[in-house]
Amino acid sequence: MDRFLQIDWNPDINDAVDNEFVSEETFQQQSNIFKYILGSFEDPFANMDEDYALVARHFSSPTKQEKSKQKEQNQNENNDKQMKQQSKGGKKKKAAAKTYIPGILKIPYRFPRPSVLCKEEQALCLRVHLKFSASGKPELTQVDKEELQTYLSLKDYISEEQDEYLKLAQANWDGTKIKCICEEFVNTKWSKKMQTMNYLPRYYLETTNIPIIAEKPINLEYVSTCKVIGHPSNINLPIFGTQYILTTSSIDLQDQFLNDPEAKNKHDLNFKLPVSQDFMCRNLVNKCDADMVISSSGLKCLINNAGPKYNNSWILPILIESHNGKNIIFVDKPVPPTIYTVLEKNNIACKYILRNSFVVQKLSKKSRLNCQEKLYDDILGDLTSEELLQYEEDGAYVQKEKYSFKEHIETKEKTCACTRMCQCEQESIVEDSTKEINLQNTTYSIFNLGPQTTKQNELMKDNIKQYKILIRTKHDGIMTLENGVTQPISLAPRLEHQVSLGAEAITLEEGLHQWISLITRPETILARVRISVETSEIIQIEKRSAMAISNEVNRLYSVNVYDTLGFLHNIIQNLTNAQPGRYLLKHTERNGMFASVMKEAKSPGKNTYDLDTVRKKTEVFTSPCMPWPALDKALPTPMHKLFERMPAMYYPSQKRHQNKRKPLTKATLKKGLRRSTRNKGKKK
Repeated sequence: MDRFLQIDWNPDINDAVDNEFVSEETFQQQSNIFKYILGSFEDPFANMDEDYALVARHFSSPTKQEKSKQKEQNQNENNDKQMKQQSKGGKKKKAAAKTYIPGILKIPYRFPRPSVLCKEEQALCLRVHLKFSASGKPELTQVDKEELQTYLSLKDYISEEQDEYLKLAQANWDGTKIKCICEEFVNTKWSKKMQTMNYLPRYYLETTNIPIIAEKPINLEYVSTCKVIGHPSNINLPIFGTQYILTTSSIDLQDQFLNDPEAKNKHDLNFKLPVSQDFMCRNLVNKCDADMVISSSGLKCLINNAGPKYNNSWILPILIESHNGKNIIFVDKPVPPTIYTVLEKNNIACKYILRNSFVVQKLSKKSRLNCQEKLYDDILGDLTSEELLQYEEDGAYVQKEKYSFKEHIETKEKTCACTRMCQCEQESIVEDSTKEINLQNTTYSIFNLGPQTTKQNELMKDNIKQYKILIRTKHDGIMTLENGVTQPISLAPRLEHQVSLGAEAITLEEGLHQWISLITRPETILARVRISVETSEIIQIEKRSAMAISNEVNRLYSVNVYDTLGFLHNIIQNLTNAQPGRYLLKHTERNGMFASVMKEAKSPGKNTYDLDTVRKKTEVFTSPCMPWPALDKALPTPMHKLFERMPAMYYPSQKRHQNKRKPLTKATLKKGLRRSTRNKGKKK
């Protein structure tokens, strides 16, 4: 290498001056051909293999082991760098093991170009994004204000690149490779749900239509909790110090949720039946003077009807009874669909997987069986009691061989109009008889459905009638916070199919279901668990309130969640004067913005609907291909936070001068700042 560096590659300019191509002196001193003829030439590349051994090794293609080792080394270096940056005042934090960061995977294809933002700019934008997406109003320093101004000036560049990023992800999506999780368990659950529809009449005839959209804004307001049965289970969410992988076994789920020796008894309990057969609902509906009784599953079905397409298909059984000259509408659980997508099947499976993994089961199967027997003895009473027979004659639709009722339950039972169960509720007979049950926690609550009390519709609220709804809900459990306070938790899986590209956006159906679940369960928060479909690893857990989900649905789909309550109000308004009997509320894509109301018919005839076309199906069809699940442009994953990158953007440029974008002017900066403050003075 030294001899090579000594070669003079610049010719003497004197030769050109003297009008000679090469002088004799220069030829003898610098010509390698002359040296070769004389035998004095030394090859400068004689030891090239030794000199370039390290260079060749650097440019050669690494093996899989070398790639894996290098990836692990890079991850460790990044974790070390992150831990050093988090240390304050030069103090080093001692850690026995490095923190594990889930969801760091290699992207399956190459990006077409680097990001228009450099590394420092993406880190700045991420800081601003996290600060303003957190709950509560942030306190801004002068540095924060300057970073916000920079972020607003880059917002258009970010939005344009994110749209391009999503198009690239959609173009490379292959939904045929997604497999079902615990499909045998899901199919068995579907079959059992279909069997519960056998109590319904077979033939129906269409009588009217109900519009899905209401003319005026409607609100659902919590009033009181009438009854709480059982105790909530404890939920232990994982702490991400190490990798957490869920167990996805159909056998485990069947043993836990299908093959219990007391499963038959549990199915016969009131709160496992449709609300029209729930003895507790019938006992409370007259006391609360409710207009409608509905379960959370029926409520989710009605809420999931937002425009503009209205392409959902569903069937809801309805029973209308007349009590004291007033119609009471019982909305039962929806008829199970006959077609599932792979995502819908996997969501059902993961819902039970989360319960099986996080919910603490305190009682053994033998103890739970004893508790179920005690529940029958104390609550349902003597199977041949005169009170039960009299109640059946009044139209309670209760089976004599299964249910009973005692007079002392009515006298001892009390209703409490408070959010939490107070002392009088704790002294009720339900509390006495179910204090050991840990698997079921069912709540019966009253809500008002009526006009929104805002200044804009204050004049029109008198024209909108307010109705009372008795809603039956079940709870996943409670979690003890760091300060010792217990928090009701609702678990919701969010399956991730593109972990290396970022977090996927929730579907409109998921958003509406999660929102109504929190609205009907006061003081409850949602724990949305993001799970990798490929590895069953938990990527992250998000805590969401009802307001946060409402804003999320509006951001992703431009849908106001409260607009979906108008359909519920229209149903009560249209059926409150209907003739008592059995009905079906049915919607298909062809119905568009209306749902069909069909009344029970005694025999088949022209234009009659046969429910057996659905009820007699023996298996559910699975859609062979899953459409592309869009990525969420506003949700950073742990990977984004670790590498300080904005979600749904390309790898940042190493240097700012490499960015291929138009230069930012002062006018652009001011324009971005005005965009965020122009409406500031209008709100009072």
